[in-house]
Amino acid sequence: MSVRASILFATTWMAPLLPKFYALFPDIKIRLLAAVWADTSASVDVDIRFGDGQWSDFEVRPLWCEPSVLVARKDDTVLGCERERLLTLVQGGVVQIMGCEDRWRKILRKRGLDEAGLRVNTMTDNSLIALELTAAGFGPCIVQQSYTMHYLKERDLDIPLAEGIMINESHFVLTARSAERTAPEAVIFRDWLIAELKDAAV
Repeated sequence: MSVRASILFATTWMAPLLPKFYALFPDIKIRLLAAVWADTSASVDVDIRFGDGQWSDFEVRPLWCEPSVLVARKDDTVLGCERERLLTLVQGGVVQIMGCEDRWRKILRKRGLDEAGLRVNTMTDNSLIALELTAAGFGPCIVQQSYTMHYLKERDLDIPLAEGIMINESHFVLTARSAERTAPEAVIFRDWLIAELKDAAV
């Protein structure tokens, strides 16, 4: 059975959880595929996507909704109120994830700052590279909170603001809409994953 997810979802959630799945269902073997954007060009049994949930050709089930947070290197974080801290962090430029420009606007406006002067040091198309660029000194980035766990522990990064921002997109698990096209294993995996992640919201 084939399961597709973003690289960060696959490494952050799927890899640690799969041993539990195999312990329960040893006869179901999974091919775990990686994708950056939602992709309809190649067929898979289960597709885990991040977006608005509007994929009418599929059976769409929500996984969880979580805030996006600003991530910066610890040695770039300064003392002071959140407004001053954010202003200092963005003065040197930021890392921008393509298609997510509104997140910078939201996080700046929430602290009463104008986004007009925001300078982008570099752009990328996924959260994994954004976090790596931040760790390398290219400025702060904004990613889903659950994606930061490894980086906060291992890469000397920090979430310097007490609150993130809620966005319209979240994680969903997709299977074929037609019962005839949906493999029984896909339904088993989908329902198991939903149950495992029901408390994943942070």
